[in-house]
Amino acid sequence: FSLYKHDVLLSVLPLHHTFEFSAGFLMPLMHGASITYLEEIDADNLSAALEDAGITGMIGVPALWQLLERKIYKNLSDGGILLERAFDTLVDGNRALRDKLGTSLGKVAFYPVHKKLGTRMRLLISGGSALPPETMKTFRGLGFNLYEGYGMTEAAPVLTVTRPGDEIIPGSVGRALPGVDVRIDNPDGNGIGEVVAKGPNVMVGYFENPTATADTIRDGWLHTGDLGRLDADGNLFIVGRKKEMILGPSGENVYPDELEELYGDSPWVKEISVVGLPAGDGAETVAALIVPDYEHGSKDREGVRDEVREHCKKVGKQLPLYKRLKVIHLWDHDLPKTSTRKIKRKEVLRELERLEKAAKGGAEVKKLAAATGGTDWVREVIASVAQKKRSDVAGDTRLDGLGFDSLMFTELGVALEGAGAVLPDPSELVGLETVADVEALIARLGGKAKNEARAKKLVGKADEVKDSDEIEVPAPVVRAGRALLRTGMRNLYDRYLDTKVTGRAYVPPFGGYIIAANHASHLDMGLCKHALGEHGDAVVALAAKDYFFDDPVRKAYFENFTNLVPMERFGSLRESLKLASDVLRQGYVLLIFPEGTRSDTGVMADFKPSLGYLAMTNKCGILPMYLAGTYRAMPKGDYLPQRNAKVAAHIGPFVSHADAAAMVAGKTRAEGYRAVSQEVERMIRTLAPREQAWTLGEPGTVPWAQWAAANGVTATEEVAS
Repeated sequence: FSLYKHDVLLSVLPLHHTFEFSAGFLMPLMHGASITYLEEIDADNLSAALEDAGITGMIGVPALWQLLERKIYKNLSDGGILLERAFDTLVDGNRALRDKLGTSLGKVAFYPVHKKLGTRMRLLISGGSALPPETMKTFRGLGFNLYEGYGMTEAAPVLTVTRPGDEIIPGSVGRALPGVDVRIDNPDGNGIGEVVAKGPNVMVGYFENPTATADTIRDGWLHTGDLGRLDADGNLFIVGRKKEMILGPSGENVYPDELEELYGDSPWVKEISVVGLPAGDGAETVAALIVPDYEHGSKDREGVRDEVREHCKKVGKQLPLYKRLKVIHLWDHDLPKTSTRKIKRKEVLRELERLEKAAKGGAEVKKLAAATGGTDWVREVIASVAQKKRSDVAGDTRLDGLGFDSLMFTELGVALEGAGAVLPDPSELVGLETVADVEALIARLGGKAKNEARAKKLVGKADEVKDSDEIEVPAPVVRAGRALLRTGMRNLYDRYLDTKVTGRAYVPPFGGYIIAANHASHLDMGLCKHALGEHGDAVVALAAKDYFFDDPVRKAYFENFTNLVPMERFGSLRESLKLASDVLRQGYVLLIFPEGTRSDTGVMADFKPSLGYLAMTNKCGILPMYLAGTYRAMPKGDYLPQRNAKVAAHIGPFVSHADAAAMVAGKTRAEGYRAVSQEVERMIRTLAPREQAWTLGEPGTVPWAQWAAANGVTATEEVAS
């Protein structure tokens, strides 16, 4: 590589790593070039250095290039699928132009990308571990020169590298350095064998360790422990580590690097590590720990995970049976790595063994779940993951007292899924405090379908036979529709309306409680969900069956794409209250508007005692919330909200069941229910900012006539007042 005095290399790897020390330190100093070091390596400092420091070259590991690649595509995904496809077409076209004619239009066609990397970048070198061929293709198509090398510390450390003027072959680590001889030892029928090397850069031996030296240096040849092959031009292709090679059930050789390249070739896969799980008799099961890329596209967590699973199925169908992944676990943490970003396969193997054990443990208690019909099996799973006696796990047992940390919560999620539960987001588990909270969550997540069926039965129309005009919506459409609606609602409150939320710290990390709020607009339910942030998907509201579910189209929409549960508003109040209680027992967050209906004037009416009845009967807490501005933004009768209208959700302190019980002490049941409702109503009124006081029926901050008209106050009463 030719470097000049005007070159500036950016150092991002630790200097104790021989790759950085030789290629990123000694090489530029030998040529009189400069090196830029960052006080702290993070995204902001890296971006600032690339844009402002005149960087012309960088030595990095594959994880760095993959990170930059993901950032480029993340910016594109915000512009939509058509822009992303057009970008891919341009990248492929420019790469083909470079390969055939040696001409690149990258700096012109992709100027914004080059500008982010400083416009002077001309030399990128990758080493330390295998660079995915697709990443190499992307950078080459963008107009960058990315060269890949291979070696090890024992060879000081470079053995082979692609270099300027050579044909760039994705997947190859180039030819041997001058004076270095690289061969394949005992190649098999496909030309694959251990990579061995000889040259002046090869070490004399390990310090004071003749045994290890004799095992590594044989007849002057360095045995690298890597498996590879050479093409006719001497280009080396690494297929995996000899020690990491997986032995199939019939003695077949399976190379993890090859499978990682195939299974990792998807925008939905952020990271993947393939290892062999011990299966007895010396054989191993091909297994993978996969990190999904939740930032790609607009799908929700479960939608992304479905894409990963579907991708793995498609890849597996094209492979021989012995090469297919038999065990797959999706992992929501970064894979364990060394300081130079190499994946620690031993730790991956240990984690896969733990997850597989958790999954099998969950499957074993699945029978208990079916037999009991309750959630007692959840305690069996928790005890198994925590390695505690079943008797040590009760409803009020704290999870941190059982030793739960982020990794144990992941294992718990896998075990629960193995038992048949569906967990959309591990953060829902991490935020829980007690065993009872986990039981409530599982009841909610696993019981929505049952809840809807029970709801129909409660209102007198159990749906044992589908109506001829009922519209059945496929599950993938439901998932896509819900994701689209979530995005739309987020844009509505974040961009279209001027939304403010206060008191989010009061939101409990569990379900099974009531949100009580004032009601003046169809915007109110969406605002409540938005105010709860990541817990918003758990919010369920009872909705008038004759209004929201009165025809097949509306029924299909509200049943599949919203969290509305149908109720007969002109039927039995007792049946409606039973339905609400059922929702709470499933672990959902029940949103009710205790006024009974939307306000025609924006003025808050008195609360009905049913709020107190629900809280006391179900022994649950209440989260008070005052919704401001929704009446002005979209009053009753309007179908579109006013753009940039100011709306707000003001959340008050959580009223626990113990707090509510103190309110009813010494009172009859009816008096107690009324007392709870009145106290929550008082709390909600105090949450309103002064400029909203007229909506509470208080004169003083708006023209008296406006308030009087809204409250039906006569002229005589006005004079008297």
